[in-house]
Amino acid sequence: MVRMPAPALMPRERRGDCDSDVLFAFGAACFANAVPVSQLPLGLLNAAQGHPMLVELKNGETLNGHLVMCDTWMNLTLKEVVQTSPEGDKFVKIPEVYVKGNNIKYLRVPDDIIDLVKENQQNNQGGFRGGRGGQSRGDHGGRGGDRGRGRGQRGGLFDGLWRCLCPSVDAHAAAKLLSSPAIARPSPATRLRFPSTLTNRPRAVRTQCRRYGAGAYRKAATQKELEDARSRLVPVEDEPPARQRPRDPSKPDPIEALRAAPEAAVYEALEVLRGQPKSFDKVATIIAHLVTDRDAELSPALYEHLVVAMADVQGSAAMLAQLFAEMRELRLAPSPAIHHAALAALAVHPDYIVRNEVLAAMKQSWTEINPEADGHVALGLLRDGQFELALDKLESMIDNHVPVQPWVYDIFIFMFAQRGFVEEAVRLAHSKAHTTAADDAAESPLSMWHMLLDVCSQAYHYEGTRYVWGRLYEADRYSLPEGVLLNIINTAARHHDFELVTNANKLIAQRGGKLQAHHYEPLIDCYGGVGDLEGALRVLCIMFNAISVAPYASARSIYEWVKKEPESLDLALEALATLKKEYKIPIAALNVLVEAAVETQGYAKALEIYKNAPNYTEAPPNHVTVRYLLQACEDAEARRVLVAEDPELALKGDRQVFADVVFEHVMAGDLNMAYKCVEMLGDAPDPESGAKPEVWISQQTLLVLVRKSLDAQDERVWWLVEQAEKRNMDVQSGIAKLMASFAEQVKRTTGLGEETGGLEDDSETRHPWTS
Repeated sequence: MVRMPAPALMPRERRGDCDSDVLFAFGAACFANAVPVSQLPLGLLNAAQGHPMLVELKNGETLNGHLVMCDTWMNLTLKEVVQTSPEGDKFVKIPEVYVKGNNIKYLRVPDDIIDLVKENQQNNQGGFRGGRGGQSRGDHGGRGGDRGRGRGQRGGLFDGLWRCLCPSVDAHAAAKLLSSPAIARPSPATRLRFPSTLTNRPRAVRTQCRRYGAGAYRKAATQKELEDARSRLVPVEDEPPARQRPRDPSKPDPIEALRAAPEAAVYEALEVLRGQPKSFDKVATIIAHLVTDRDAELSPALYEHLVVAMADVQGSAAMLAQLFAEMRELRLAPSPAIHHAALAALAVHPDYIVRNEVLAAMKQSWTEINPEADGHVALGLLRDGQFELALDKLESMIDNHVPVQPWVYDIFIFMFAQRGFVEEAVRLAHSKAHTTAADDAAESPLSMWHMLLDVCSQAYHYEGTRYVWGRLYEADRYSLPEGVLLNIINTAARHHDFELVTNANKLIAQRGGKLQAHHYEPLIDCYGGVGDLEGALRVLCIMFNAISVAPYASARSIYEWVKKEPESLDLALEALATLKKEYKIPIAALNVLVEAAVETQGYAKALEIYKNAPNYTEAPPNHVTVRYLLQACEDAEARRVLVAEDPELALKGDRQVFADVVFEHVMAGDLNMAYKCVEMLGDAPDPESGAKPEVWISQQTLLVLVRKSLDAQDERVWWLVEQAEKRNMDVQSGIAKLMASFAEQVKRTTGLGEETGGLEDDSETRHPWTS
């Protein structure tokens, strides 16, 4: 039979609330037996529902999770599963998995379930006894073996068909099965104790880890069972030294103080410590003292104090389950106060299974869940990472008008905001504001609104940003950080809310901050995004007059609107001419309109705006203005004239177009302008420097310029050839072809070719021997 170390496969999240040795002890107890599927009774598998289980598949993979349900064909549904590869080197977390029975090789069933099923079979043996000659188990017949005359056992409560026909039977049957009496085995591996900072106390409580049920308690505990419970109070000295925490010798020994105190004072101390933070060690010490030293009776009141103390950071869901297991063994029915205290503890140490068992027990005992307990259930789901279930629970409380504590709202808002669920956080903040509107003490703190505004603006959530900004008074906004204000400005600009952008910028200016380009640009985008080009241009002019800078990118919203609505170009030009009387117009305002004219109406309209630039701005055109014109101009002569007007701007605007225009100058016979443009392109870089040469004239332009220079006997041609060779251009072959073409042309024009041909004919006649 194969055995696998199941505790090592448990997910890390399930171990968050338990100490490592606590978890190991529980795992060692639960996964002690590996059972082949062929030998596994269905009743045993049904009883294991809700408990940890390890499944080994036939392909070698293992699945470690909690059993949710099973059917008569051994098909299983597991949740919170950790899948391990056959080699044991890969682990995958799966929320829920369905396993077919014919794929299962081995199952590991907890010892508690095996003992529970055996005990139930022994208790019910008389009713299901077989006939003569048959086996004593009720699932076998009488004489002759399985087919004797005895009565056979009926199908179990968890039969798959019965579950399908009546799903509501599961909760009641599970509670009845889990609440059946079970005697704990005092195995050292499964004993736990309440952690304490005290080293000199003689005893500490240790119990076996069990889940509790919700069934009825029919009789009181016997004296023997009480003694068994006391026997599990193991002295602290049995613990390893590493587990014992040192005590401050300067402080008095609390055990001695408890022994000297009257019993009434000890019980009064328990009441004082009830619900106090960091009281777990003290409560555990006092109760251990009462039970071991003063022989106090184990009563629901003492367990209630322990359950309340479980809400401390040193408590855990596993310890809470142990307390309920002890109460079940002692036939002590949990009171409503214990149930509510357990829900409060599970809000700090979440455990989905334990919480559901508590709720089922409360439902079976007709215990009403108060509003505070509902809040603890919602917080437990939130703490467990089940955000959707937690939100559903809280919203159901709101819809049913169940009072929700303000601090519960705050925890949900903070957690959802930090997790990125901004819309849900804003909705809860709105619900809290309207629910607690009449209670000033329940109002959310200012820091909560600032945090929510920061998260909303950072996520560009406009509705949330607008809502929280409107909830704040002007004095409350004054303390907002500049980064939050900038996020608010950018969020509002995306939705063209110029009012919110203006108010945020105004607040920055009131606090003494200086507005920069990134403060003005969102406002320009707001106006430009809604088609108010005059407002956008006005803000652009204000920015230029305030900081003497108007970046090209600041006016992109104006270009986008004119591109979408071409007829608005003339309106923008009129607005720009009007603003010239009030402001100093930046050249960026003219350039964006030139670019829009090129895109929408072509080069002619753009050239018109360029020529009438003095009507719109006092600033001279720059290289950006010329670039748009050069790139849009398709007429070679017009492009040559445009470059000749200001070669420096043309070169800075578009170097490639400038180099191409050199050819037009050569063809027009303007060698001086051509050589001037070539010189402006710069000398070739030194080959040793490794610098990459910039754009220069093309091979065609080079050869044409060389030929024109040779025709004009211009000595600058040799400098041109030298520059071309430095750029690794093939000049020699081009010049050779050019010289051959030039010689051929000379022959045709002078007739030298015919005379040479006559001489060659005479030479052949005069010297025939040479042929």
